[in-house]
Amino acid sequence: SSDLLASRLIKECDIFHGWALQSVRSLSVAKKKGAKLTILEKPNTHILYQKKILEEEYSRNNIRGKVVEDIEVDRNLKGYELTDYLAIPSSFAYNSFRENGLDMEKVLLLPYGYDDSIFKPERRPKDKFTVV
Repeated sequence: SSDLLASRLIKECDIFHGWALQSVRSLSVAKKKGAKLTILEKPNTHILYQKKILEEEYSRNNIRGKVVEDIEVDRNLKGYELTDYLAIPSSFAYNSFRENGLDMEKVLLLPYGYDDSIFKPERRPKDKFTVV
């Protein structure tokens, strides 16, 4: 995995910043090599919230199968436990961590943003449905 490869390349550092699902091993190595501050980026909701809403949708639509692999749940939960801070992009996602009992002292609400003087989405006709 990319996390395994990255963990082998980590040197002494003061700060470690990685992605929640893909950086748990690297984060552990960074801590062992002296990282004083660790931050994991979580671009969506708490993994247990994700699992819950996906299971509800699968059930509602009669879809069978596992919605989230156990290893993904375990990696996320381990990362939440090990990191000093989790960077979360929205209040919706932030609240999912509160609802799942995470220590909110370690959750940082850091919204993604854009410069609206540069980015101006075009208006789409209301009768046209587009999925991105």
